[in-house]
Amino acid sequence: MKIHQWVLASLLCLGVSGVAAAQGSAEKPKAAAKGEEAKESKAEEAKEAVAGEEHHHAMSAHHKNAMEHAKALHHHASTHTTVNKEVAKEHVEEIGKSLEAAKRHHAAIEKTTAGDATLKARHDAIHTHHAAATQHHAALKAEVEKPAPDSKVLAEHAAGVHHALKQAEAEHTALKAKRKVKEPAEPPAPKAAK
Repeated sequence: MKIHQWVLASLLCLGVSGVAAAQGSAEKPKAAAKGEEAKESKAEEAKEAVAGEEHHHAMSAHHKNAMEHAKALHHHASTHTTVNKEVAKEHVEEIGKSLEAAKRHHAAIEKTTAGDATLKARHDAIHTHHAAATQHHAALKAEVEKPAPDSKVLAEHAAGVHHALKQAEAEHTALKAKRKVKEPAEPPAPKAAK
């Protein structure tokens, strides 16, 4: 009798674990299907990306880079009567590169949005602020080429670049919102090397 009970209990356990295994294997396709749905959802999001979005991201990055160099130059020129000409020149060159790149990306954005009259005022404002930054940058270039650059002049025009580009980026932020441009996410941390 005890053997029959033991066999019956064993069969019952096997039956329960078999049912659980069957349920687990039935859930695997569901999980795989959910994974596929997530992939499809991400693919749909990618399809919904705004045309020319990469130019918006690049323009913002160039604005920020130029503003950082202008801020650093302003600080240096405001706190020193004798300017480190080599460092000041480097800041001025970087401001120029980023300003030109921002203008180039803005032109690409304008091509993408051609025909949308609701964006014209934003584009016009960005052009105005870029023009002001360009004038300040030209003054910086002229000053930094002098044998002894005037720290007050450098500080004044570095501040001018910074604030003109800050206003340009504010207009650009409003433009991005109007177009529903998504901000890039921070990338994941790199995997540890093995």
